[in-house]
Order: sequence, then C-alpha cells, then structure tokens
Amino acid sequence: SRYSKAALERALALARDFQSELLVLSVMDAPPGFGQEAPQVATEILGGLRKLVQDAARKAASQGVECRTWVWEGSVYRSIVELARMEQAGFIVLGSHGRTGLKRLLMGSVTERVIGHAGCPVLVVKLKR
Repeated sequence: SRYSKAALERALALARDFQSELLVLSVMDAPPGFGQEAPQVATEILGGLRKLVQDAARKAASQGVECRTWVWEGSVYRSIVELARMEQAGFIVLGSHGRTGLKRLLMGSVTERVIGHAGCPVLVVKLKR
C-alpha cells in the first residue's frame, strides 16, 4: 500500500542515517485455517507479499542498507510486536491509514495495538494530505 511505501522510505532513511539493519515484515491477516480452506488464494497472496518484501530488500541493498525479510500469516499487530521482540528491534516504523469513525471502530487500529504492546518505540508515518 502507499502507506507501507511511505513507512519503508522513512525506515530506509533512518537505517542509512544510523547505519542499522532494516527488518521488513509483511503479514497475511487471515483467519486460522484460511490456507487449508482456500489454498490457491493463500498461495497467491503470500506470493505477492514475498515479492513486496523482496522488492524492499532490493531497494535497501541499492542504498547500501542491510535488510532481512519475513512473510508471516496471522494477526498483523501480534506479528509485528513478536518480530520486534525476537530481533530486539530498536524501534518499529509503521504506515498509518488514518481511519476514523465507524471503519476504525469496526476494524480497530493495528497502529494503536502495536503502540500498546511493543517493547520499543514506534514511529508512525502518515501520508501528507
């Protein structure tokens, strides 16, 4: 998404400035058993996510930034928080959709959940309107 691209640009700039490694995670947010129920769809989605993280890694490499990538299935916020914990990340960079009102109430906010559960600082990148 354009939100993720904005977050990637900011994360790349920070990784360059701090001479840090970049960790890129993409998560397929699907209900348990989705892969068994719709294997072709899951395979297509996961393939698309793998391409996205590979593109991010290529972009990082072209800018001299070391990068490792993951594609996971499950809860988006839990996956982000877990990877950050496992890898002892210095901070998390997220793109924000900026949903409001009913949509936010029904869907919840991944960003809010990550901020609430992360063991490190979280930088939220919002698109300029």
